[in-house]
Amino acid sequence: MRKILGTITAATLLTIISLVPAAMPTGVGVTGTAIVGPNSICAVDANPKSLNFGSLNPTETSLDQVITITQPGSGNKADIGAEVSGDTWTGVTLTNTMDVGQTHWALATFTYGTGDHALSTTPTSIGATIGPLGSHDVHFMLQIPGGKVVDTYTQHITVTACL
Repeated sequence: MRKILGTITAATLLTIISLVPAAMPTGVGVTGTAIVGPNSICAVDANPKSLNFGSLNPTETSLDQVITITQPGSGNKADIGAEVSGDTWTGVTLTNTMDVGQTHWALATFTYGTGDHALSTTPTSIGATIGPLGSHDVHFMLQIPGGKVVDTYTQHITVTACL
């Protein structure tokens, strides 16, 4: 999904959203698809399925990108929580990477580095419950570190339902 842009000073940045229902072990997910099976205790959906941060130069910060986490009407009777986690940004040239924590998130519009959370490889509660058929927005921003090699980078963000 990422491509080398040569001497151009911008990078294309795309995040793919993965979903994990509560009954599944953490880390099991299918990119862009909610896994809802007959043994699921509760499920979660997220839209859109990808975030496109566009082309950014080193030290630039993206615009606010929003996903809506929804508890679909699949028989869930209780409020659920949700956790978010991510992986390292990886370029088409696999040696080009960016730390997972360059992506920040919050429950409302924010200024990067103020009142937000750095994304982590460890699932972190969003700090809000989602009732049956309810939803909650999560806002994401990305800042490119200075001196970052030009490439097309991809990151996976996982949304996990938790009781």
